[in-house]
Amino acid sequence: RIGWGMSQTTYEKEASALRHVPSGQQVMVAYMRKAVIDLSAVSAYFAARWNSGMGALYVVAGPRVNYNHASNAKETERIVTPDMVYFESGTNLVTLYDGAIGGAVDFQKLGLGLRAGVGYDFAFGPDLTIAPEVGFALPLLGLSPKHKTWKIGGLDFVLMAAMRM
Repeated sequence: RIGWGMSQTTYEKEASALRHVPSGQQVMVAYMRKAVIDLSAVSAYFAARWNSGMGALYVVAGPRVNYNHASNAKETERIVTPDMVYFESGTNLVTLYDGAIGGAVDFQKLGLGLRAGVGYDFAFGPDLTIAPEVGFALPLLGLSPKHKTWKIGGLDFVLMAAMRM
């Protein structure tokens, strides 16, 4: 089974730090850091299939391999409090990075994982079956050797078609 998919992962973290302001003072600033990662990948998974015994409902599980071929990341930081503190640009929002992931980290193109899902066979005559599947992928490799905790996984939706010849 081969498929193509896109995913978007958002990470937000609120933190506080002492920052220098133009008057030379240090002020406790609360800020929100947000990172959005867009990833496009081609995936193949190999699955064993078990019929559930409840009509056309079935369960699948097996390994998944994906090739990550396009990626983009955008990281921003927004000052939350106090209101009178701004970045040098005069706003409370600054973009730290916006571009290809490969420019920010040593981006790993190959992904490996495990996938499990559930599907239902809809028969259209004796020779055609359409089967939508919902699955969950558990990644085994990180997105970057330097950032091993960055992993792309989660829910996926697959539409299978089978024809008897």
